[in-house]
Amino acid sequence: MSLESVDPTIRKIINESYPQIEELNPAQEAVMDAGLLDEKENYIIAIPTASGKTLLGVMAALRTILNGGKVVYAVPLLSIQNEKVKEFK
Repeated sequence: MSLESVDPTIRKIINESYPQIEELNPAQEAVMDAGLLDEKENYIIAIPTASGKTLLGVMAALRTILNGGKVVYAVPLLSIQNEKVKEFK
């Protein structure tokens, strides 16, 4: 699935921040097809390592922020925290 189905504002940010991503992988597609990023409920995405959780989390966070909400992005390790701080700047 291409990123064309993603909200245009979110797609623009993703394209600028992650230019190497041209399409969603099957795990990401399943989450999108289930409509989880469109829901206003909290949820946990449990998919294998390196299957695209960060991109899904970023898209959900962007949707929330663009709708006037606030986001907490939590990670289990300081090394991941440092990586994400650099990535999100």
